[in-house]
Amino acid sequence: IKKREKIAMYYDSELCKEPFSKFLDTIKIPSDFKSSRHLYIIKLAPNLRAKKAEIFSKLQQNGIGVQVHYKPTYEFSFYREKYGTISIASAKNFYESELSLPCHQLMSIDEAKFVLSTLKSILDEISKF
Repeated sequence: IKKREKIAMYYDSELCKEPFSKFLDTIKIPSDFKSSRHLYIIKLAPNLRAKKAEIFSKLQQNGIGVQVHYKPTYEFSFYREKYGTISIASAKNFYESELSLPCHQLMSIDEAKFVLSTLKSILDEISKF
């Protein structure tokens, strides 16, 4: 947990700065809570949500183990069959904007720096269009 916390704290300190702050937001962990930092989630700005798949793909092409989590449950066939077609705006918005950056105990700060420098390059490139 200490190693993941170190990586997450590095991400926190960098992602609140420009240019990241205009591209994305992070989930803030209250100081009186202890998190295992199982995931490090970023939420893309609304104007970049349509580019999520492209950002994801470019990160993977650069060797970064980015992930996507928490597809809205109502989209799974079990729930569609049970409740019909529904949509919950907050769940949909979260899923459309969420990417999980690597944050694990075997990672170094240098690797986290690589993740953020690569992410910055991709966001800079994509936001020009």
